[in-house]
Amino acid sequence: MKKALTWMIVVALVGGAVGGIIWFLSQDGDQGSEPDVLRSGEVIRDDLEITVAASGSVVMKRSADLNFEAPGVVSSVSVEVGDSVMRGQELARLDDTALRDTIRRVELELAQAELNLDMLLKPVDQREIEVARLAIREATMAMAVARSSEELAEARAAQDQARAQRLEADTREAYESYVDALDEAGLPQAFAAGITAAYMEAQGNVGITQVRSEHAIQQARSQWLSAYERYESAQNQVEQLRAGADEDQIRNANLQIDQVRLNLERAQADLNSTILIAPFDGVISAVNVRADTPAPTGLPAFTLIDDSTLYVEVTVDEIDIGRIQEGQRAILTLDAFPQTNVEGIVDRLALLPESLGGVVVYPVRVRITDVADTQPRDGMTASATLTTGALEDVLLIPNWAVRTDATLDEIYTYCYCGEEGQLQQVPIEVGTRGDTWTELLSGLEEGSRVALVVETRSLLDLDFQGPPSSGRP
Repeated sequence: MKKALTWMIVVALVGGAVGGIIWFLSQDGDQGSEPDVLRSGEVIRDDLEITVAASGSVVMKRSADLNFEAPGVVSSVSVEVGDSVMRGQELARLDDTALRDTIRRVELELAQAELNLDMLLKPVDQREIEVARLAIREATMAMAVARSSEELAEARAAQDQARAQRLEADTREAYESYVDALDEAGLPQAFAAGITAAYMEAQGNVGITQVRSEHAIQQARSQWLSAYERYESAQNQVEQLRAGADEDQIRNANLQIDQVRLNLERAQADLNSTILIAPFDGVISAVNVRADTPAPTGLPAFTLIDDSTLYVEVTVDEIDIGRIQEGQRAILTLDAFPQTNVEGIVDRLALLPESLGGVVVYPVRVRITDVADTQPRDGMTASATLTTGALEDVLLIPNWAVRTDATLDEIYTYCYCGEEGQLQQVPIEVGTRGDTWTELLSGLEEGSRVALVVETRSLLDLDFQGPPSSGRP
């Protein structure tokens, strides 16, 4: 029972303290003091520019890392860092000695192929036909001579072989008789050494004579075959001269010329690739080559930038991109020159979006048209205000004067109007909002004074039904 009484006393004390605080605050809020004015202005009639704010960085028109198409030793370097170059200007060159030798060789091959075609297309010369006919007669006579030589060789071979065989037979008969006489006399075979040698020589002469005869016959036949080949060649030449070149020969000759020309074009392209030229007008910003050293592989030989036109690459939220169009005016501010505005126009809008921190944005490129007193450089941070439209001759109220109360079922828009000391809340209707001004549709007239005040709320005003000051008119 005692514990319950204690809790009742504590609750009573707390309730009394809260009630006192609420009474004090309500008394303070009922004093009706004029709110503090932070800023004042007036409603005007003017044109309202509709803009979109974005940020990005300065970029050059284009930049390129230049490399040789093929490896090699650098023979000369023609530019240095900071040099201005023109499109097509030579920057460096590789050693091209071997490639020039290749071109000279291929040029000779092309000349020969063209000469072969000219010979095929050349009209038939009767003198050439007569020469070919003479070759036929010469070959015919050579065939006849070779045939006679073969017959003579065969006849001589027969005679020589018969003579050698008779000599071998006579020698064999004498040898056998002499051996028999030695046997009858009881003498050794050694006494027949001389005649034995003569007999063996006669036998060998038979084989030698046969080989010599066959060689003479074969030589005569070879002479006949050679003469026959000349005869056939001369006959074909006469027929070709009379018929002229056929379509296949001409086509093959043309194909040969085309192939050699293709080889020459490739060799010329390889030679051209040894010269590194500037692809556009610009300034050399980096050089990584030296004469008499191999061309670099891990670094670009040169870096070329085109600073003739400068751009600012910005990103625009998907909510605003629908209002951006090419050709719209833009005001740019560089962080390096914050006091100077730079003019530009929207040059290009990207078709594909990007994701920036989970937000869908679209890249927009703004071309700088007037740098004013600034010196923009690649990579500088810039802010852009893109003008997307304009409202002409409308009532305008400063953005800072427009207040909203979102605690109601509907958003209540109002402002404080009047001279200092006589301020009152006025409900207003607004339209398009710009950077510093908002279109005023109703509620005030041109010249009306508006103010930015410090609003206070009483703790008793728990329902927050509207701004707490002087009430709504």
